[in-house]
Amino acid sequence: MDTIIIGNQEWTTVNSNLKTFRNGDLIPEVKDFEEWRNTKSPACCYYNNDIINSELSGLLYNGHAILDSRNLAPEGFRIPTNDDFVQLIENMGSEDYGFKLKTKIKGHWKNMKGVKKGTNELGFNAFPSGMRTTLWGKAPFVNQNEYTRFWTVTKKEDLILFCAQLGYGDDRLYVAAKFHSEARINDGCSLRFIKEN
Repeated sequence: MDTIIIGNQEWTTVNSNLKTFRNGDLIPEVKDFEEWRNTKSPACCYYNNDIINSELSGLLYNGHAILDSRNLAPEGFRIPTNDDFVQLIENMGSEDYGFKLKTKIKGHWKNMKGVKKGTNELGFNAFPSGMRTTLWGKAPFVNQNEYTRFWTVTKKEDLILFCAQLGYGDDRLYVAAKFHSEARINDGCSLRFIKEN
């Protein structure tokens, strides 16, 4: 598994594509909107239910998969906490340096005037993978090429987990209690791992 060291942390450099827990149990791939929205168990999917999106964006997981005691992280790694992303910001020097985490491959992050393009100078290689939403009145898959949200195992409430978010509209990495840095347990977000100490 490819990793990059940023300060005192070692992060994976691609989004997870794992379809099994550490013990080998399968994480079901759920395509149907209603089944995804109503499930109370772990699930994963590809953006737009299209495997072609996995090459750069990996899988999207619901929060049940993130919190499951069987552990989605491979041996030697763990799913990050909110504090891990806070530490990442400290290691970068500022939350305003989120552009240093974004891939610099042309054509992936949507451009916005006045916002720095991704430099990937820290090697994190974040793609705007979008997410799967359970909100009424919205398309099931949103924000590809615009945003990415990475799960943490830190709960805000019973059905809401904190996330870390990067977006095309500014240079920052948002974490807990900041702009859209949380997701409902049945939303689908991306996942990175951090090396265990």
